Amino acid sequence: WCRQERSRGYYDWLTVKRAQERGAKVICVDPRFTCTASKADLWLPIRPGSDMALVLAFINEIIHSDKCAEDFARFYTNAPFFIDEEGTGYQLRQSMIEEGGSDELYPAWDEAHDQLIFWSGDWQNKQELGGPKAFQWLDAEGNIVADAKPALTGSREINGKTYRTSWDILVEHVKPWTIERAAEFCELPEDKIREALHIYIDAIPHACFCRGQKVEFSLNTLRILPAFTIMKALAGNLDTMG
Repeated sequence: WCRQERSRGYYDWLTVKRAQERGAKVICVDPRFTCTASKADLWLPIRPGSDMALVLAFINEIIHSDKCAEDFARFYTNAPFFIDEEGTGYQLRQSMIEEGGSDELYPAWDEAHDQLIFWSGDWQNKQELGGPKAFQWLDAEGNIVADAKPALTGSREINGKTYRTSWDILVEHVKPWTIERAAEFCELPEDKIREALHIYIDAIPHACFCRGQKVEFSLNTLRILPAFTIMKALAGNLDTMG
């Protein structure tokens, strides 16, 4: 994605080239017809500065595909955590819903036991919630819930206030970004975007993503990098062989 692989990372390109010779597909997203674009199986000459629209369309399609890595989102991202939309706008903490609550406990809903649970992020043990309880789901009494299953979707009322999960907010946010809208915004043919999505989703989770610095030279700089990360996470491309 806007990375001149063949000239800026030639040894990386050798790895890509060998994979391509074994049947891997290469997609190049770049306004310029670069050396990489000339060797790619599919080139998307995106309108400069419109990258975010295409990323959001990718995320939207991945979410609604049968390849979406929901378990990864559930257990290794903040997708199941509640967001204080009407207040701070930040991720909810126990201290925000309970007097004397901890800043290091993050509420979510446990589908397995139909109860409110808390993720312990006190890895430094500053609030004495760490130790063996760090990076664990805890119940209201502070006991470890080893078989917890945090809910990705669904709103819950806590102390008279309704909270939604980060997942639901993401799904709502990307819903307007259809392939058709992205095609218009990025000045790309719809069929080319669909082809790219088919290649990428079909390869899930064994797809490799590589971005260049040019995507950072716009007003969306601070947001497109997390968007790329979300895309990779939902495609199961993090810490995965292939």
